[in-house]
Amino acid sequence: MGGGLDPSVESVVALKPDVVLLSDASKAAERLQALGLKVVALDVKSKADIHRVLGTLGQLLAFPRRRALTGLARAGFRH
Repeated sequence: MGGGLDPSVESVVALKPDVVLLSDASKAAERLQALGLKVVALDVKSKADIHRVLGTLGQLLAFPRRRALTGLARAGFRH
């Protein structure tokens, strides 16, 4: 299907996803949205961005314990 920056729009649409996660630098977001897909653009360049994105994903996926999700990520940063 390609990468987060340049996915195959046709392949993504064929999967009929509930939501498409892409890099905010992707050129495919507008086209996917125009085809009726929900697109969430994510930008991760720092540790703070990781926590923000995990919070976004927690909300998107209705993760009941968003704090636990970001806590797991924080624990991984200590290694």
